Amino acid sequence: MKRRSESAFQAALIADFEACNAMILIIDPKQRMNRAGGKRSVKGWPDLQIYHRRFSFHLELKRLRGRLRPEQRIVLRRLWDRRFPAFILEDCSDDRVNVRTWDERLVEVIDLSGEVSPAKRGLALVDIFRAIWQELLAEEK
Repeated sequence: MKRRSESAFQAALIADFEACNAMILIIDPKQRMNRAGGKRSVKGWPDLQIYHRRFSFHLELKRLRGRLRPEQRIVLRRLWDRRFPAFILEDCSDDRVNVRTWDERLVEVIDLSGEVSPAKRGLALVDIFRAIWQELLAEEK
């Protein structure tokens, strides 16, 4: 299993999402600012915010077996409670990622292998996250 850094994982995801015309807001925890120039006011805010015409959501990126800090769990739970889609995306390898909820419950394993263009992979990810969100909301009813 090939391991990559969280920054390489983030760069690969951003390339896929941008290829399918999504807009991405990247939160830089070291700068306490987002790259769009706005101040970051909430400690523990997810790493990425993905905006696509089909679906918008927040992603907290983690390496395999990475754990949420308490403030990250609180923010993800607050987003969830307010019906803002927020997920943890755990990098398992170059070909597989786990999707978890704010309480770190595994809800999906996504296989990214295969010869697919970045645009198709990005759009598939948007659709997968939308479907997961709809299923999780239906479970609550």
